[in-house]
This record gives sequence, C-alpha cells and structure tokens, in this order.
Amino acid sequence: MPTITAEEIRDLDRVLRIPMSLDEWWELDEDIRAEWVDGVAIVSPHASGQHQWIAQQLVQAVLGPLDEIRAVVEVEVDVSPTKYRRPDFAVFDRGADLSNRQSTALVVGEVISPSSRTEDRFRKAPDYLEAGIGQYWLVDPVERSVTVLINAGESWDVALELDDGHPTGSVDVVGHGTVELDVVAILDA
Repeated sequence: MPTITAEEIRDLDRVLRIPMSLDEWWELDEDIRAEWVDGVAIVSPHASGQHQWIAQQLVQAVLGPLDEIRAVVEVEVDVSPTKYRRPDFAVFDRGADLSNRQSTALVVGEVISPSSRTEDRFRKAPDYLEAGIGQYWLVDPVERSVTVLINAGESWDVALELDDGHPTGSVDVVGHGTVELDVVAILDA
C-alpha cells in the first residue's frame, strides 16, 4: 500500500497524485485531504485559515435563507463509481443521509487555492456535472470573485458572476429559496 502521512504533507505546497486502490484511499489518515479519481489519490495541502473561513462564510450564506437543507464543509461526495470528490462546502436536502456518499448534493463549492486552481476550475466541473449536482460555486480569493454555475444537463451555464466591481447578487437554489451573496462579506475578515 502506498503510504503517506499527515506529517509528510504538512508543508505541501502543491497537489500530489498518488496511484492507489479505493480500499487504500479509504484507509488514509483522516487528517489527509485527499480525493480519489480513477485509481489516483489527489492529495491537497491543508487549507489555510482564510480558505476555511471563506468556506464557513458560504455555509452561513445558505443556512439562513434556504429551507430544508444541510450545509457542510469538507465532505466526500461520490460523483461516479470511480470518483470521490471533496468540495470545500456542499449543500444537501435536509433528509439526505450524509453518512451515505450516494446522496446527491444540490450545491458544491470550491475555494480556489494556488495549489488547486486547475483541479478546481477544470477537472472537477465535469465530474460534478455528470453527478447531477445542481450548482457549482467557485470562489477565487486572488481574483476576488464568486462564480455560480448552474447544471444545464450537458454543460454549465453561468448564473452569477461577482467581483469587487459588481459585489452583490442573488442565486436561486431551486425548490429551496434564494441566497444573497456579497463578495466583500465572503472574502474579507
């Protein structure tokens, strides 16, 4: 079994790709931030405090106005038989069994880090689309932007783009309500 410890990735500054079986991936130390895609563990550096704070701001943004939902950070999402992703935050129906990774998320979101920019922007989007997830939110602290993508079946449609020049807007999470988003509130401590 390929071995990697939390200590070995403590100072990691880039994403590592380590071939391993799904069983080996399940046995990784829970302190290791890793997704599993097509026989490869994608190990990410630990999230910074700012990264975690932004994910929490997104959870708070949806908890108040949306009805009958659960919003969580850092949960594995089964996007196909060969792929488990771990978005920075996810929104599920209130009745979803979060211990069952088969539950389909309504919304997933990624806080883009320098080490995961390509993974978050280009590799995860098709996986989330194929899994039937309704919305994909991308928050980029460097570009100071929030982009909300809506699943249009064969592709993602842009529902909302916010930045410092256009800092506020709203997005409808079908069947659950409308969320008001504010770039400044999400990104600034």
